[in-house]
Amino acid sequence: MTKPCFYALVDALTSRGLLPQGQTSRVTSIEEVALFMQTVGMHKRHRDNMERFQHSLETINRRFHRVLSALCAMAPELITPPNFTEPHPRVANNPDFYPYFKDCVGAMDGTLVPAWVPEWTNTDIDRGKAA
Repeated sequence: MTKPCFYALVDALTSRGLLPQGQTSRVTSIEEVALFMQTVGMHKRHRDNMERFQHSLETINRRFHRVLSALCAMAPELITPPNFTEPHPRVANNPDFYPYFKDCVGAMDGTLVPAWVPEWTNTDIDRGKAA
């Protein structure tokens, strides 16, 4: 995440009142979001953040969940469902897909996900079930 993007996220959370800065708090909003991003984006454990940010495990855990709650509260404003009135153009214009998905409006959410079975599974796959 770039610095401007990070600061924009902190500003969005604080300006909406989702992450208010307490007057007696030793942890700033910037530090709260930073430790959240360390945990989520870099797969760091709370104990790693405890050492890095020099706060107790309880403080790290509380601040992590505080930012998580703030982001969840902001999610409905940012995440909107796609238009489900007609099939996605990639499905509608492709003869390989359209005959099978012509009445499935919104079933694929406009996203085709390429998928394959890893070789290490060593199982026969038939219609989504292991044989």
